[in-house]
Amino acid sequence: MINRCAPFLSLCIFLIMLLHAVPIVRAQLSEDESELTAYIIMPEELLNRIRRGDEGFVLVDVRAEDAFRKRHIVGAVNLPWEEGVFKEERGALPRDKIVILISSDGTLALKALRILLVDEYQKAESSFRETFSVEGGMDNWPYKEYLITE
Repeated sequence: MINRCAPFLSLCIFLIMLLHAVPIVRAQLSEDESELTAYIIMPEELLNRIRRGDEGFVLVDVRAEDAFRKRHIVGAVNLPWEEGVFKEERGALPRDKIVILISSDGTLALKALRILLVDEYQKAESSFRETFSVEGGMDNWPYKEYLITE
């Protein structure tokens, strides 16, 4: 009898362990990140798009104008969060391209991402094709050859 139950018991133990592991993983993420992980891309993915000459995306840097002028990624456009420019000008972003957001450490880019996602749900006709935030922002961008500096 015990031999027949062993596979079932193993499965039950595995499922219990799995269910207990999920909250641990989620606890390591901030509240914003846990909801938005599907919308975060790694710097390597953005680099690959730049290297391929992919024209199907727009890179939006939401840092302050001074920080953008001092150092930004090739091809980025600046819509500063702090000055309110992003909120006012987001409607001008192309709807037929992927929107990739970046900030200093990723925090402001996640705020901007939330706004674009809310826009998508409120008005289906004005929704963006896809929207992402770069993991770790400019602080996590190691590819100096793809930076424009003053």
